[in-house]
Amino acid sequence: MSPDENNGIQNSSVESEDDVLEFQLHFEKGQFYFINGKYDNAIKEFIRALKLQPDNAEALYSIGIAYEGTNGYEKARESYLKALKSDPNHEPAKEHLNRLLDK
Repeated sequence: MSPDENNGIQNSSVESEDDVLEFQLHFEKGQFYFINGKYDNAIKEFIRALKLQPDNAEALYSIGIAYEGTNGYEKARESYLKALKSDPNHEPAKEHLNRLLDK
């Protein structure tokens, strides 16, 4: 199935509508915390979202950029690699990973 336009959320017959909405809630809370510089809280919310959709490349990428905000570069690198394993064409994950490898 194709990703929903909202945050790469996957709609599949396996997921209930409640799971999709819960994913979206945690993902959006993570974005809110990230924008406000509360990276640890953002990571927690993105991880909660990821538990509902373990292969969601956008959630994996978001965890990576939040880890970068805490100077957790190794965890960020791991998150970008997981995002790229899930979606090899995820350009932001590629860009951030390459930037980390250049450090």
